[in-house]
Amino acid sequence: MAKILLIGNGAREHAIAWKIKASPLLTGLWMWPDHPACSSLINTPTNLGPTATHTEIADFCKMTKIDAVIVGPEQPLSTGLANILENFGIPCFGPQQDGAQLESSKSFAKDIMTDAKIPTAFSREVKTETQCRKEAIAILKTGKPVVLKASGLAGGKGVFVCFEEDEVEVALIRLYENMSEAAETVLVEDFLEGRECSFFCLIGKDSYTPLGFAVDYKRLQNGDEGPNTGGMGSYTPVSWLPADAQKRVLAEVVEPLLKTLKYKAIPYTGFLYVGLMWHPKIGPQVVEFNCRLGDPEAQILAVADQRDWLAMILKHLGLHSEPLESPNEDLKPTAGVVMSSLDYPYGEGKPGRSAELPLELFAHQRNRQVFAASVKFAENHTVETGKGRVITCVATAEDLDTAAQRAYHLVETVQEFWPDSHFREDIAQNHK
Repeated sequence: MAKILLIGNGAREHAIAWKIKASPLLTGLWMWPDHPACSSLINTPTNLGPTATHTEIADFCKMTKIDAVIVGPEQPLSTGLANILENFGIPCFGPQQDGAQLESSKSFAKDIMTDAKIPTAFSREVKTETQCRKEAIAILKTGKPVVLKASGLAGGKGVFVCFEEDEVEVALIRLYENMSEAAETVLVEDFLEGRECSFFCLIGKDSYTPLGFAVDYKRLQNGDEGPNTGGMGSYTPVSWLPADAQKRVLAEVVEPLLKTLKYKAIPYTGFLYVGLMWHPKIGPQVVEFNCRLGDPEAQILAVADQRDWLAMILKHLGLHSEPLESPNEDLKPTAGVVMSSLDYPYGEGKPGRSAELPLELFAHQRNRQVFAASVKFAENHTVETGKGRVITCVATAEDLDTAAQRAYHLVETVQEFWPDSHFREDIAQNHK
């Protein structure tokens, strides 16, 4: 039995809280920072301020007798929260600062992939805008697209796929003016051909548990048009992958990665996100690693996976020794649609009117669930929508087409309260 502190207040953390709340092993759940849409899931607020230090979080855990901390977002890991918790003797499901560099430094991740002989794109590391422009245009002149990536954390907005020189110029503005800290180092990469998907694992105690594949829609507009975002929708399972896809990713990516980290004395416990480009002849090639579950992939995986996530997490922390139940590991067909403010992703233009959403909207529904981020408390048992990606409408069914239809029915329900919202209309349409 376990008392858990969950770090993070996005839709991903809402999904994790919703998922572990169903575990018979849970005796208490706290979240930091506060998440207004999760009030029915938690015991009591932590009373920690939004700027609480890692040490203050650890003190709270000691005082509350928290058994384990689960970290949802990347930023606390990149600044060493897991290290501080370990110093206090508090188990943390999330890598320490060295391991978190898999996400916080794309340069570090690329070096690890090279050492582990993991298939990935060839890249060049640049330090200046002039050098970045030169390298990017040189690749374009070969007749191929180029990919520009901020090495540091950029909230899912630091990757630019450019087909023309004018797109390079727009990307340079975004990189060097809007996210200059994350873009102190930029990777100029070859474009990988294939279909994109993501693979997820739980890691710890020298073992791993696969969570499966999902497809995330990165572009803002229908038909994969517009700028890259943190994700506008997703679906699982991924039927267009070959039957041996998981076996190949584990053998060619996950196991070499963990072996290399161990050789370098870099411990890793936590979620692992493997961004992939799947080529029909070459197979899996790694686009990126993240040390967290994806958003919106976490939302659909939580609904699609019938296993007890808390039991699996506690086992990887060495806190649960009982044999795990083995329900069907097949993921139920599930689709999720993200609803954002009108000025997403760069905050340009008018965001539209905010809306007050009733808390009942987030209550558990059979085969359907609404998850929230960027909301704040309002009056009369409502929450007010903020900016960015705010709502994820998730539904499951006997097939993906029906799941997507149910998810869009949820979108219509949310729209009744929040008409000034944006969403894609083609999520899961190309799942075959």
